[in-house]
Amino acid sequence: MKWILAVFLLVMAVDARADSPEQRYLAARDAYIAKLASSSDTQAFEREQAALKDLAGLLRPIVGPVKIKGLPAQAKSNLSTLSRDDSGFGQLDGLVFASRDERTRVVVTTPALLQHWMGEHREDGVPQTIATALESGEL
Repeated sequence: MKWILAVFLLVMAVDARADSPEQRYLAARDAYIAKLASSSDTQAFEREQAALKDLAGLLRPIVGPVKIKGLPAQAKSNLSTLSRDDSGFGQLDGLVFASRDERTRVVVTTPALLQHWMGEHREDGVPQTIATALESGEL
């Protein structure tokens, strides 16, 4: 019986490590989307902004340190909204580095987050390989 318990605990430990940082981020993002969808009070905008700030904080260690010459070091979430009803919903998960005038914007993400985004937008005609997606106008 002890042997079965040890195997069970080992399997559980391996399964717990199977969640990547990207998967944990996406779970947090999806939880925020669901939570905000059920609220319609006057403070919904403030909660959404706080959620976007939190998501950016979750992304920073996933993306890692980024320095882009000529752009501010501090990035924010590339997501502009967490509301499915808003036109900006469904943007690529990543950190955006932007010039003060917003004419230059660089989105930094991971291959796993990009692949997930492509899958979410398959029906929109987004190519399903990274190389093809980067060459398309979809990004």
